[in-house]
Amino acid sequence: MNDRQNLVYLENEIRKKLIKFIPWTELNNISILDEGNFGSVSKAYWAKTHNNVVCKELINLKDINGKHYTAFIHELTMHTRSDLCENIVRFLGVSKDTVNSRYFLIMEYANDGNLQRFLKKNNHILNWQQRLELACQITKGLCYLHSEEIIHRDLVKNIKYLSTNSALNESATNDIFIQHDKNIVIHCGKAKITDFGNATSINTQTNIHNGIFGVISFLAPELFERTKSDNPPYCKKTDIYSLGMIFWELSSGHPPFENQQYYTILYQISKDQTSLDEFNKTYVSKPPYLEGSIKSLQ
Repeated sequence: MNDRQNLVYLENEIRKKLIKFIPWTELNNISILDEGNFGSVSKAYWAKTHNNVVCKELINLKDINGKHYTAFIHELTMHTRSDLCENIVRFLGVSKDTVNSRYFLIMEYANDGNLQRFLKKNNHILNWQQRLELACQITKGLCYLHSEEIIHRDLVKNIKYLSTNSALNESATNDIFIQHDKNIVIHCGKAKITDFGNATSINTQTNIHNGIFGVISFLAPELFERTKSDNPPYCKKTDIYSLGMIFWELSSGHPPFENQQYYTILYQISKDQTSLDEFNKTYVSKPPYLEGSIKSLQ
C-alpha cells in the first residue's frame, strides 16, 4: 500500500474501534521530552486514567522517504504484536492533534527514565540482586520480541546513526554522538524495552529504516562489514550482542568503552585488533563496590 492508502487503513481501523483512539482533549500538560532521528517524544497527563503517558510523533519525513503513515503503522504494528509482555512498554492507543491533525502513538510513561539516567542516579545503591533482576527483565523482553520474530535492532539509541557505505570512513566520525540508553527504560523499578521504529519483522521482512542504528560500542562487529547489500546483517544474534553490552553497563555502572573515541573503537573492530587482554586492560574498570565481594572470593 502507498502512504495515502495506509492513512485510509489507519482511520478505518480507528473507526471500527480495532485501534484504541484517545481524544486529544483528554491529554493535558504536554511537554517535549526528546527529539530523535525519526520523531519527537512528549510527556502528557491523561486525565481519564490520571496517569502520565508518552506521545510519539514521527517527524523526520526525509529519513522515512516521506512515508509518514507507512512508518506510523509499522511502529504501531510492532507494538501491538509485543504488547502482552510486561517487559515491553505498553502501547495504549493513538491520538490526533486537533490543531495540526497529526497522529501520535500513545504509550506507557516510564517514571524512572532511561537506563543510563537510572544508573547515574542509583549506581551507588544498587546491589547485585537488583542488577541481576534488571538484566533478567530486559532479557525477558527481548526473548518475547524474538519469539514474535521481531528484531529490535536499536536497543541502545544514539542521536545519529551511520550509513552502511560510510561506516568505516573517517568522515563518518562526524556523525557519531553521545550514547543514550533511551530504548531501555525503567518504570517503577522494572526494566522495559521501548521504541520499535527501527524494528523489523522476520516473517514479513518489513522494515522502514535502512542503515546502521545505535551506538557503536553496543553493536555487533559483523554489522560493520562491507557487503553488496545496502542493509547490514541484523538478526537475533546482533540483538543479543547488544544485550551483552547492556549487561556490561548494568554490572559496572558505566557504558562499555567509556571515554574512548568512537572512530578508534570502530577501527579496532574493523581491523580485528582488539584482543581480550587489551580489552580487559584498557576498558574494564572494577567498580569500588565490588572490592569486598572479590576479596571474599579469593
